[in-house]
Amino acid sequence: MKFGVFSVVDHYPAELPRMTAQFHGELLEQVGAAAALGFDSFWVAAHDFHEDGSIPSPPVWMAVAAQRPRRIHFGAALTRGS
Repeated sequence: MKFGVFSVVDHYPAELPRMTAQFHGELLEQVGAAAALGFDSFWVAAHDFHEDGSIPSPPVWMAVAAQRPRRIHFGAALTRGS
């Protein structure tokens, strides 16, 4: 059995003031923690056209996260509004 982590990756600067770069750094730290704890994958939500979504392009973000020297798989959870 394999286990993964899913992050909605919403960024609400009014509730928790921080720069977007700091938010992404914290998210990469979460990836490292998930890998260190033995999780097999890390999933992010794609929020196209959502003002609080902080990852406009999950494939680009996953490419950056994959540069870390940890063995973990990445995925994006996509939704389609009607």
